[in-house]
Amino acid sequence: MKDLLPLQLDLSLSTFRGEVDQADVIVIGVPYYIKASSFNPYIKASDALRIMKNYVEDNSLLFQDRYYSSIKILDLGDVYSRDYDAIQTDIATIVKYVIKRKLKAIYIGGEHTFTYYLLKCYKPDNLIFLDAHLDMKDSFYHDKFNNATFLRRINEEVDLDIYVIGARAYSQDEFEYVRRNDNIYLLDPKDIANLDLRGETYISLDIDILDPTYMSSTVYLEPGGIDLDALLNLLKTILEKVDYICGFDIMEYNPRLDRISDAITVLRIFYEVSLLLTLKRINR
Repeated sequence: MKDLLPLQLDLSLSTFRGEVDQADVIVIGVPYYIKASSFNPYIKASDALRIMKNYVEDNSLLFQDRYYSSIKILDLGDVYSRDYDAIQTDIATIVKYVIKRKLKAIYIGGEHTFTYYLLKCYKPDNLIFLDAHLDMKDSFYHDKFNNATFLRRINEEVDLDIYVIGARAYSQDEFEYVRRNDNIYLLDPKDIANLDLRGETYISLDIDILDPTYMSSTVYLEPGGIDLDALLNLLKTILEKVDYICGFDIMEYNPRLDRISDAITVLRIFYEVSLLLTLKRINR
């Protein structure tokens, strides 16, 4: 199977050895890639997490009687494309495989621009976007395609409803753009209790939704965020309110800025999401 997909794997987040169809959750890494500086030579976000996995305790933070070791996680490796054209082709191949096999997939990065390619392939009915920023600038540093503009590009190219949660830093142009589009909703975490989404929903999480006190290993830090406990309970509520999760990603972790504990935090989020997906059997 690995020979058929543009993936490579050195370390692993796998918790069992078996066939992909036996997995509760599969994980795919996307390398930390910066368009302006070509392929980043530093350690990738996904590999940094793989290195630190043995430092995470087994117990769930959300469920007292649940343990991460009970989840059958299969790590398929990393997308290893080194330019944006190849990334688009390779991610399309991977997502097609995931959809065909009806797999529960979590993607870990890495620059949030990767979510653009994932959404172009999944074409969900709904996007739940957890982020400190709107990422809907028309251009950023004279560039119309990067991690500050990609959600605007998605809204221009894909027919979907966008639910933004946690945004606390944006320009006037972005806010006015949201107001002009009746398919984009800015939500407060407390609004999630009233959410009832039908159809296919994709969830994208930027770790900067957390306050810098709890997460500093990301480039664009913003004060006024939530803590880990609030985030995990928010995710639990979201998964209870949606009909069908087609994909999930965790983006913008930068190991170059890590103080060790941040990797553990990102891994905790990954394992809790994996557990939630497994317990709810939320994918078809």
